[in-house]
Amino acid sequence: MATSENPQTSGRVNVPTVVNPAIKSKHEHLITELEVSEGHIDHIITEIYQGDNDPKKFLGTLDEKIKVYDGDIEKICSQHYHGFVKAVQDLQSLSSDCQSVKREVVGNNNVIRNSLKVFVECGAKLVKERKYEQNMQAAMEALSNCLPVLDLYVKLREQVMQHRYYPALKSLEQLESTYLPRVYQYHFSKEMKDQLPVLRKDIEDVADRDLKDFLESVSRNYIPVGELAISQVAEELGQDPQRCFINSDASYKDKGVQDIVDFSPVYRSAHIHSILKTVDSFERYYREERIKQANLVLDRRKNMLSLENWKRILLGIVGFFVIEDHVMATTDGLIDRNFMDTRWSDAVEFLKCALKTNLPYAEANMDYIFEVRNLIALFCQTMKSYGFGVSEIQNSLVDMKEMFSHALVGKSKQTIAEILANDNYTAITVETEEEYDAVFRRFPFDERDTDKSSTFPRRLPFSDLAPQLFQHLNDHVVQLLEFTHGMNLSRTDTDDIIRKSINSLLDESIQSNFAKLLGGRLQLLQLIQLSINLYYLENSGTTLQNQIAALIGASEEQIHSIKLTGFKVFQVSRYSAESKIPEKINERIDEFIGLAEYDWEASEAIGHASDYILDMISFLKTIFETFTNLPSQMALEACRKACEHVAKELLHILLNPDVKVISSGALQQFELDLCQCETFANSAPIPDLREEELTSFFYTLRQLLDLVINKEWATYLADYGKDGNKYAKVTPKLAIALLEKTKESYKGKNNLFTFNFKNQKEKDEKKLTEAVLKELRGLTNGHA
Repeated sequence: MATSENPQTSGRVNVPTVVNPAIKSKHEHLITELEVSEGHIDHIITEIYQGDNDPKKFLGTLDEKIKVYDGDIEKICSQHYHGFVKAVQDLQSLSSDCQSVKREVVGNNNVIRNSLKVFVECGAKLVKERKYEQNMQAAMEALSNCLPVLDLYVKLREQVMQHRYYPALKSLEQLESTYLPRVYQYHFSKEMKDQLPVLRKDIEDVADRDLKDFLESVSRNYIPVGELAISQVAEELGQDPQRCFINSDASYKDKGVQDIVDFSPVYRSAHIHSILKTVDSFERYYREERIKQANLVLDRRKNMLSLENWKRILLGIVGFFVIEDHVMATTDGLIDRNFMDTRWSDAVEFLKCALKTNLPYAEANMDYIFEVRNLIALFCQTMKSYGFGVSEIQNSLVDMKEMFSHALVGKSKQTIAEILANDNYTAITVETEEEYDAVFRRFPFDERDTDKSSTFPRRLPFSDLAPQLFQHLNDHVVQLLEFTHGMNLSRTDTDDIIRKSINSLLDESIQSNFAKLLGGRLQLLQLIQLSINLYYLENSGTTLQNQIAALIGASEEQIHSIKLTGFKVFQVSRYSAESKIPEKINERIDEFIGLAEYDWEASEAIGHASDYILDMISFLKTIFETFTNLPSQMALEACRKACEHVAKELLHILLNPDVKVISSGALQQFELDLCQCETFANSAPIPDLREEELTSFFYTLRQLLDLVINKEWATYLADYGKDGNKYAKVTPKLAIALLEKTKESYKGKNNLFTFNFKNQKEKDEKKLTEAVLKELRGLTNGHA
């Protein structure tokens, strides 16, 4: 083998070449890359043929490398050749052993296969059962994942059926976000997923229906809620809230707004929409609906001249805002203060317009105005307690004060007329001290002018008219103060309202009623009592001012601001009444005088004063006794005028042209009547009369009778026109009138002048009478 491998027999010729070491190094590098390359060698070949490389030189280097490897192979083969030969020989010797082993292995395999056939069948069955077990385990795992989903879905349906929408939405959210993703691979999960939006929409619809039901419910409960709120404020203020109630039997003690209105629907709706993330649309819908309902409450078409409608409007407004205030306090942003303020501004404008538009039509109805004012005042207090501004409404109430004052004065006119018409014009008699105190409380008069006795019964100077009228004035002030209470008026404004109203009442109502009363046919005693009443009312102005000052809390220094100038009405009316008293007395005197029946041709007097004179004197005494409670000056004046009128009427009787003849007996009777009148005049029927003041009214009549009866013609004629004339009051005209009547009485037997022409004496008397008449006529003509 070594010989066959000898290089000399290979046929290869070694051509010695001389190669540059650098090129050789590069060729070796390329050969190394060829050795280690496991892929394409095209880039190596390209590099061999490119550039300055000489392929022949590379081949030479490659041959050298091959020779080196051949030499290495020959060395290795030479070293292991004998071992190889031996290994081949050993392998050939093992061939028979291998065949024997093969036969044994095949036999053993057949035996094992036959033995394991049963085990294989059992293994197949075991594999099949294991597959069943795995499927069952997978099914159980699937069911354990699906059952919570199905349970939650059933629970969701039950919650919806039971109207438990808030937990239903929570269950729906859990089902959608947590449970369904676990069973997405199952068909039923897709069905459930498709049903969830439907359930969500159903819940939203139910929530909206609940909200609508709530809105309808609260619109029916405005009035009860308003009555509840007003009753609470009225209780704090100590007022009676029943006058504001529609249902007078309602009771709201220990109740709250939540006891009247069920707010759970709006809370549920708010929670549901918060979960559904539709809060904005929910709030917008709620506010829009509440605005519509607020506009229905502020119905401008209602007849506001009805107190019932005023109550419904005001209670409705209170109920609306109390409910909204509760909603705002118990929900998160459903409504805000800006929404409430806007609605309140609308309500304020509505009320201002209603007051301005409707109240002028009821200006004469004081009770209506007062009730509206009370309703609005309590309404303002209620709304103020909830934080709403009420100054604009209160300002509108201030504008009502003049209207109320006029209405109050108008009503007072009728009341005063009834007081004047129903009075008995009889001085009050009190039986006990309690009755006296009761009268004094009604009419604090000056006790110095009354009966000072401490015993009862006691007679007061005035009739019930004075206390009633004073009490009415006081009630008038109280009603004004009640009307202006809570209007935040200054003391000056309050004083001004009271002063103007009282003075208007006095100047308009009282003056007109007294003028009408005095223009009627009051009897004399009624006139006297009326004059006394007016005197005490005239002096009660200061008392009323003090009472007003006490009511409004004015100090003594501030009382002057409540100057009641209208009390002069009582003085004017008293003067008018007093001026009619003498007229009435004179009318009664005329009635008595009309009863006079003289026998002008009587031969002698009857021996006493005439009956009509005695009756007249008795009447005058009685009348003048009632003057004790009148102002002294008025009593004096009435007494003077009465005596003056009596004197004039007696003189008229004596000189009546229809009386042609007056006998001496008639003159004597007339003189007795005159004496009776003079006696009455001298009796001073009224205190503070000057001496002979009343008698002086009879001087003319007395001097005329004395002149004619005593025939002192010479004295009269001699002193006529001189100072100190005894018959200064007798004019020639008067003397002539009476002397002519007595001259014609000569036919009577007992005449003072008998013209008997049978003797000289009678002739002389006749001549004397003629001469006196002639002188008197001369004086009359000369005086003329």
